[in-house]
Amino acid sequence: MAKIDGCHQRALLVVCAALCAVLAWTPDASSQEAVATVLDHSDLYGRIEYLEGQVARLTQPGTVHSGVNIDCQTCELTPLACPTWSASLDGLYWKPRQRGLDYAVTEDGSSLILGQGQIHNLDFDRDSGFRLAMAHLTKTGWTVRAAFTMFDTDGSALAQRPDGVGQLFATRSHPSGTSDEAETATAFGSIDYKTFDLTAERFVFQNRFASVATFAGIRWVEIDQQLDLRYDGRDFDNGRIWDQTNMDGFGLRMGSQSTWHMTKGFSLFGSLAGGLTYGRHDMRFSESNIDETVSIVDVRDQYDEAVGSLEATAGLNWTCRNVSVGLGYEMIKWFNVGERSMFVDNVREGAYASLSKDLLLEGLFVNFTVTR
Repeated sequence: MAKIDGCHQRALLVVCAALCAVLAWTPDASSQEAVATVLDHSDLYGRIEYLEGQVARLTQPGTVHSGVNIDCQTCELTPLACPTWSASLDGLYWKPRQRGLDYAVTEDGSSLILGQGQIHNLDFDRDSGFRLAMAHLTKTGWTVRAAFTMFDTDGSALAQRPDGVGQLFATRSHPSGTSDEAETATAFGSIDYKTFDLTAERFVFQNRFASVATFAGIRWVEIDQQLDLRYDGRDFDNGRIWDQTNMDGFGLRMGSQSTWHMTKGFSLFGSLAGGLTYGRHDMRFSESNIDETVSIVDVRDQYDEAVGSLEATAGLNWTCRNVSVGLGYEMIKWFNVGERSMFVDNVREGAYASLSKDLLLEGLFVNFTVTR
C-alpha cells in the first residue's frame, strides 16, 4: 500500500464519519444498502484500522518495543504486540560525592589547641563508565530488560604542615597512639561500583503526545570503597591507615518513566526509581607506623544491613527509524553504604564508634539504542 500522509488520513476519517452518519439517518433500506456497498467497495474501515495502528506505532517513545498492539504480519489491530529485541549502550561520566573523607587538619598555631586552619578531605575524580542493556518485548506487551552497570574511579589529595608554629594532625589515627602530628599527609581512595538489574515494564498510558510506563524487578549490587592514608614526619615514619568497606547485596527495585514527544523525532524523558537492597558489609581498619613494621590497630567487622537507594534521570532523545540517541543527567543516591571506623578514647582504648556514610553518584550519560 502506498504511503498515506497526514492530510489524507484526516480526509479518510472525515469521509468515514460522514458515511456512517448517512447510514444511520437514511430512512429507506435501498439507500442504506447503497452506502454499505460504497463502504465495502472502498474498504474504508480497513484503511482506518490500518491508519490507527500506524499512528499508534509511530507515536511510541523511540521504537516499537514499547508495546504497540499491531500484528506483525497483517499490520491490523490485534490484542497482541509485535515482539522485538533492542540493545542499548550508555556511556557514563559520573562523579562520586561522599562525606566523612577527612584525613588531616592543619592550623596556624594562633590558638591553644587549634588555631585558624582547614580540614582536608579527599575528593573523588569525575570518571567514565558504561551501562549495557538488552530488552525483549513479548506478544503480551510486557518488556523484559536486563542491564549491567560498571563504574570505578579514584582520587588523591595532599596536605602539608604550615610554616612556622603551625601543625598538621592526623584525623584518623588512634587517640592513644604516639602518632598524632605529621609533616605531610597523603590520601588515596577508590570506588568500584557494579549493578545488575532484571526488570519487567509495561506502559500504563500512551498516546501520540506522551507515554508513562512502570517497571519493577530485582537487583544485584557490589560496591567496594577503599581509603589509603599515608603520614610522614614528626610522629610518623611512613605511617599508614587503611579503611575499607565492601558491600554485596541483593534486593528489589521499582519505578516509573515518562516520555514527552516533540517534533522531528525529538522527545523529552524522565524517570524516578527506588530500591531496597539487603547486603553483607565487610569492613577492615588498620593502622601501622615505621614502614608498616609496627602494627597499632588491625580490626575487622562483618554485618548485614538493608540499604535504600533513590534514582532520578532526565534528558533529551532523538529517534530515526530503529535507532535512537539520547543525552541525559542522572543522580543515584545510596544510603548508608560506607562506614567510617573511629576509635574515640585514649583511656578506654577499645572505645569504638562507626559512622555510616551515604554515597551519591551524579553526572551525564549518552545513550545509543538499536531495535529490531
